[in-house]
Amino acid sequence: MDTAKMQQKIERLGPFLHEIELPGGVWTRPPEVGREQGLPPRVRELVTLGFDAIERATGGFEGKRVLEVASNSGGFAVEAARRGASYVLATDVVDRYVEQIGFVRDALDLESVEARKLSVYEISEESVGFFDVVFCFGLLYHLENPVEAVRSLSSVSRHVLAVDSATIPQPEGEKIPLWGMNLAEMVDQEDPERAETSLWRDRNYVQFKPTPYGGQEADALDGVRRS
Repeated sequence: MDTAKMQQKIERLGPFLHEIELPGGVWTRPPEVGREQGLPPRVRELVTLGFDAIERATGGFEGKRVLEVASNSGGFAVEAARRGASYVLATDVVDRYVEQIGFVRDALDLESVEARKLSVYEISEESVGFFDVVFCFGLLYHLENPVEAVRSLSSVSRHVLAVDSATIPQPEGEKIPLWGMNLAEMVDQEDPERAETSLWRDRNYVQFKPTPYGGQEADALDGVRRS
């Protein structure tokens, strides 16, 4: 696929959430876009902060089977494939996001990546098989049934289930009481005009965002667990 065709595809399928570098210096979403919004590039940030730990836990991605749910445009699936995963299944519930994954896979000639339309609640041994590593990035705080989702993902994870989630901000200097550590907050629906993240919203959703783990009570619990 030449540069002109890649640019045409990006314009037709965009906007993209993930910044993925394609051949010829073409990007699905320029990293500068995130910086202009005061945010770090999504894929590069999480790869930098999390992938080394995942590789230490698994012995590396080489030859591993990897599942990514709510993959959006497939940035993390691509990174796993680039690091040697033998098979990567990237799923989403939005047709355009699934098509974005397929486009990126073809542009990078990553035969190990499969894109499939599938809900996290449809994940099971029967539907997808088992995986050495499962990615659940930026999903749980959008769900009405996050525990059910984690249960589904755990059922197909042989080794590592990696979860990334936003949390309720904790004001500096304040302590979260013991009773608050396991609570969640209902958050307002996001802007439906954000096509790179919101195309799955076909109705109003109740979303739960977890509280961070911290405070004096949490420190005390850590001491109990360590003992």
